[in-house]
Amino acid sequence: MALVTTVAPNTALADLDEALEMLLRRELSGTGFEGVAIAFDAPDREWAKALTQPTLNLFLYDLRENRQRRAATWDGATEDGRRTETRPPLWLDASYTLTAFSRAVQDEHRLLSQALTALSAHPDLPDDVLAGPLAAVRQQCGAIHTRVGDPGHDATPDFWTAVGGPYKLSFHYIVTVPFPSGAVLHRGPPVHVQRLSVGDTVTRRPDLEERARVAGTVVEADGTPAAAVWVNLRDLGRMCESDALGHFSFTAVPPGTHAVLARDPSGREVETSLEVPGEMLVITLPAPSA
Repeated sequence: MALVTTVAPNTALADLDEALEMLLRRELSGTGFEGVAIAFDAPDREWAKALTQPTLNLFLYDLRENRQRRAATWDGATEDGRRTETRPPLWLDASYTLTAFSRAVQDEHRLLSQALTALSAHPDLPDDVLAGPLAAVRQQCGAIHTRVGDPGHDATPDFWTAVGGPYKLSFHYIVTVPFPSGAVLHRGPPVHVQRLSVGDTVTRRPDLEERARVAGTVVEADGTPAAAVWVNLRDLGRMCESDALGHFSFTAVPPGTHAVLARDPSGREVETSLEVPGEMLVITLPAPSA
């Protein structure tokens, strides 16, 4: 078992800025706001004084984990008997403050109203504004959710005091962005036979008894796992049922050749044999009759 961590290049936040700018320019088009500039700078007084045209400012001021999207288990896949598990991504809430700057307050309010309407129309960021690594992460991790005017972000006066800008009307916009972990756990092939030998360690006599734990898999004719199949070690009078992945196991099986009968709920049967010790037993059910 080995844990491999690969830190891949990540430009998620810059990609997010580009996606939001593309979305806003597209949604503002045809509404009378085509000439509006879109900026991501801290809206302090010096920056505001330098503006020469109406501007919509999106300032990213906070990043914190979204615990509702925290996954408790790793994502797993099995290939050629080896299992690979990937740590789930870290989902972060990227919080923006949106502010409009113009000569007239009424124009600022019109611009903010249009921006709020445009963003609230997309509870998930649309795929056609995502590009580069962020688009790949969206395909891997799922939809990128957004929230407008979150009531948990209400410290607007404190925000403007910290930024050092004039107090202005604004609203909060939160985008939940996944950050892949890059940590992958590689497990070796599963152990199908465990041997237990019982002997006299004092006199060092040969082994008196040997038992093994054996495991196998039941599959359909097309290779898919077969669940709820009864597997019977006929000569030992032992039975078990295959799980959702088709796996079954027996403990304390003596060495030798054992007759096996497998039967599924529909009545399909397979007779085979199990060698102990030996390779993992794979039982293939016949195709269902037409």
